[in-house]
Amino acid sequence: MTGEGADNATPYFYHLDQIGTPLEITDATGAVAWSVDYHSYGNVAYQRKAEIVSPLRFQGQYYDAETGLHYNRHRYYSPSTGRFITPDPIGLAGGLNNYQYVKNPTGWIDPLGLSQCVGDCPGANDPNGTNGGNAPNVVAGHGVTVQMDGRKIYDPNFPALSTNPTAKYRFSDPAYRNTGGDVYLGENVATSYNEVRKNITGKSLYLADVKIDNVLDLTDSNILKKMNIDPKMLMSTVDNQIQADAIYGYTNQIANQAYDTGYNGILYSSTRKTVGNNKAIVLFGGKYDASNVKLIFDKRIK
Repeated sequence: MTGEGADNATPYFYHLDQIGTPLEITDATGAVAWSVDYHSYGNVAYQRKAEIVSPLRFQGQYYDAETGLHYNRHRYYSPSTGRFITPDPIGLAGGLNNYQYVKNPTGWIDPLGLSQCVGDCPGANDPNGTNGGNAPNVVAGHGVTVQMDGRKIYDPNFPALSTNPTAKYRFSDPAYRNTGGDVYLGENVATSYNEVRKNITGKSLYLADVKIDNVLDLTDSNILKKMNIDPKMLMSTVDNQIQADAIYGYTNQIANQAYDTGYNGILYSSTRKTVGNNKAIVLFGGKYDASNVKLIFDKRIK
């Protein structure tokens, strides 16, 4: 309700999805006053209407505008990473993973931030269902040292060892952290050429000897299994905003978790060059030692 006093109060009505997450709020006439779309793990993907303010999110969660986190009674939940930011206060009684939100966010809920429970919807008992599946669970202690000749085709009006701090990339989420110092490098010119979608007008080619430790290797199938990472999502291409919302919403969870758990970067397979050698690396700004990226040459292409 809004307004002061019984005579001036205006009632509003919540419209929920299958697990009780608010999707719309209407007034007494049925007019929509508030409406949003969500990513799978609770991040608002698109605010359609906001004539009034609603802080309610997943069941039991209250949006904190200052931090972007969701207050979940006993702890805070991060929709950007799809998990809690502190361990479960009830320990292993809440499950083996003390930071996990739920198995499947389209059918499970955790109203108290303590222990997940199943909701009443089709497919809820399938934690690997197609409507969301398991969230990735990046854990520390599996970093590798990567040594490669890293190449980058870039706009020389900006530093080579940087990226657009306002743009969302596969492993860079500016809504979560400062990503302007992130660096994307391919293992060969063909990979870098395809990564910029063959647009080399006015660009420069940067080549450096890269040796970085504690890198999360997403080209290792054993790591993908251990950390519950879907290889199909990693290799999905992005050609429009709808695909970007879906794919980057998933891969950014991996990157945000990797950053938080101390990894210096991520080694991955390029989705633009799928034949032959196609490895690429992203170095997290503020994490890696820039002295370990030694310039070989930096030349204007044309």
